[in-house]
Amino acid sequence: QMKRYAQKQEEHEDRNENSYALRFMIDLAEHESEGRIPMKKIAERQLISKKYLEQVVAPLSEAGLITVTRGATGGYAI
Repeated sequence: QMKRYAQKQEEHEDRNENSYALRFMIDLAEHESEGRIPMKKIAERQLISKKYLEQVVAPLSEAGLITVTRGATGGYAI
């Protein structure tokens, strides 16, 4: 029972993470004309913790789906 419960919890967490990643990508697409968008802006618009969103977004960057520019004028873009 516990093993099955743990597996279901993990699947639920994966779905949540995927949902947040999708929301992040949609936000970038909707605001693409703004250029590089800071994580803080996206987190505020999507009502997601910036710290959590950073974890969710890392695989998107690793997969080459988004570009990340660091620094004062940095941000995320598709």
